[in-house]
Amino acid sequence: MKYFCTIGTFLLLTLDSYAQDGNAQVPKLQFDGQEYTFHHAGNTSLALQNYYYPTGQDAEKSAARIVRGTFIGIGDCLAYAQAIGKSIKSKQPDASFSLMPDSNPNAALFAQLTSSSNGNFHTIDIWHLVKPDPKFPAILVTQFSLRASGPDARSKLSALLNERLKVWSAGMLKGKFPAPVLPFKKETVGDHSAAGGLVKVEGFKAGAFYNVDANFAKKLGGSNPPPAPFKVTVPLKYKKSVVINGAPNVPEIAVFAITDEHKQIIESVHYTTFRRAKNEEIVGKLPFFAALIEVQLAIPAVKPKGGRAIDRYRTKIGGMDAAVVLTEIKRPDGSSFFQKFIALPQPGEEQGLIIIGKVDTSKSPDVKTANDLTSKGFAAQVLHSTEFIKAE
Repeated sequence: MKYFCTIGTFLLLTLDSYAQDGNAQVPKLQFDGQEYTFHHAGNTSLALQNYYYPTGQDAEKSAARIVRGTFIGIGDCLAYAQAIGKSIKSKQPDASFSLMPDSNPNAALFAQLTSSSNGNFHTIDIWHLVKPDPKFPAILVTQFSLRASGPDARSKLSALLNERLKVWSAGMLKGKFPAPVLPFKKETVGDHSAAGGLVKVEGFKAGAFYNVDANFAKKLGGSNPPPAPFKVTVPLKYKKSVVINGAPNVPEIAVFAITDEHKQIIESVHYTTFRRAKNEEIVGKLPFFAALIEVQLAIPAVKPKGGRAIDRYRTKIGGMDAAVVLTEIKRPDGSSFFQKFIALPQPGEEQGLIIIGKVDTSKSPDVKTANDLTSKGFAAQVLHSTEFIKAE
């Protein structure tokens, strides 16, 4: 099937660095009479975590910190807390662990005093786990920690825990903690050399424009137009191997892919839609969007194949804020199959886009590492050409 398109040029640019993000903030919070300042946002295979340290103190030397984050795929808060306690006791019989009452049935509060494996450090941790929605398999986590070392550190921390436990617990229950924030990562795609290599312009590419709109749906036999029409540009570099498809009446409304000589997909970009509250603030909601696509799309797609989430962040696509969850399936030969799940809300509108970029590093000539996904390859260039258009 042929598609109408326009040959032209396009610019793929993202805002330059955290300082130019336009939404960059340094959140602060108060706990037990101490101000804490946001230090950084990090990721583990299971969680997004934001780290806060006492204002003015060096993070590496500070004895106190607060971690605010989101745990994905965790069901019941109380059951999770009990599992943590059981695990701690099995590894450290002398560790202390206690659950405290919480009036919220979708929450759990507990305290623990543990030691490092070599016994050099001892740590008090107060945890508060809250499930914002009983049907949503993710929980918000707040963790307050104090660490000490030395021969009398454990006994001093134990006495301090007994003395301050009620105050700390109340602070956890009543504290107004900032929502978790995703780290910002710049993505810049495309380099174009002109005039025999004398001129190099970042992000400048010749390509073919495709509108995914009512006409696009009609050509594919769909009776309904896409709820969030958009356009993309396919670089001419890939013209001979591009495959374009879609099914407007099912969740996946458009697919742009490149294949090898055996018609095996090398890289692809898949588009579908999602809804949100029309006027809600976008940046603060991005961690929720990231959790949503991770739980409902990313993990079900990769976990059965031994894959996992390796990064979560926010970025800019055409100047618009987007949440990204990156997954990887490692193969025995050392190659990877990456899937990049993106929630792209449409500013001021209910309908946005879910975009899934897929890259096989064993076949892609451009992408070999996770870092390459932010700047190289067919999928990155199509993704960053995405623009919403008005419905006809």
